Amino acid sequence: MSLLKRFQKARRKCAATLLTLSTSSYLTFGQVVLFENEQDEGQAAYKIETPTATYYFQTEAGAFSSILDKDGNDWVSFNRNAGPWGMYRGLPNLVHPENYFHPGYKNCQSEVVHNSRRRVTIASASLNGKWKCTWDIYPTHATLTVTQTDRRPYWLLYEGTPGGTFSESDDYYFLADGSKHPCSEPMEQRALSSPEWVCFGDKSFNRVFYIAHHEADDAPDQYYPMNGMTVWGFGRNYRCCEKFMVKTPNVFSVGFIENTDAAVVRKKLRKEFYKSGGGKSKVVQLSENH
Repeated sequence: MSLLKRFQKARRKCAATLLTLSTSSYLTFGQVVLFENEQDEGQAAYKIETPTATYYFQTEAGAFSSILDKDGNDWVSFNRNAGPWGMYRGLPNLVHPENYFHPGYKNCQSEVVHNSRRRVTIASASLNGKWKCTWDIYPTHATLTVTQTDRRPYWLLYEGTPGGTFSESDDYYFLADGSKHPCSEPMEQRALSSPEWVCFGDKSFNRVFYIAHHEADDAPDQYYPMNGMTVWGFGRNYRCCEKFMVKTPNVFSVGFIENTDAAVVRKKLRKEFYKSGGGKSKVVQLSENH
């Protein structure tokens, strides 16, 4: 083999090694990686990989159809089966009865407005242009900002499957006050005290999925089990279908914490999203270099 060919072969091997290292270790360095031409449950989707989760965002629905933990378990599990076994599931499921920002529908348009290794931002709007929101996806969590409505009230729903499947006996939820409940136990309609957040878990995992409202309000919140899924609602009436949130902008975050201890979770969420001792969101200035 000539010296030139040996050099070329070595260069290709080095390039292949670097590619393998980059694709296998990028999550270690906290990167967010966007794949734009994906499909999920028969619809066009963005796939966003982070060190803590993999998100599938249906672009024509403006919503998450799947949110996978590090082990590949889907905590949303939207699919084409009827009712709570598939079609009802999703996040954030903001607008009813039009079902804007609900997976499975094609009544929204979405575009990526920022894409870097630190943050992917997706802007979505209803096709009539009256409802708008953005998702900022970071290495550790995803943040929703409701930016425009048609002045009607709305809710935010997590209708999903803790740990990948829904079990009223094995799944649970707990609140900022430390109270823990099996998913078989509804929460009566009430406005959560500040800070407003809920975590869902599965007894099989040392992991919880949280939904946090950055600024407390007086709108009632509620939870109940619905056959094959959770129904958690910020600003929702038990059972259906009054909505109570009207504010814009309105900010929420979701993500995983690799711990099930309520005190640890509370400390982490306070540090991440809330001022000490209060329920108001910290204001974070984002740089275009992020």
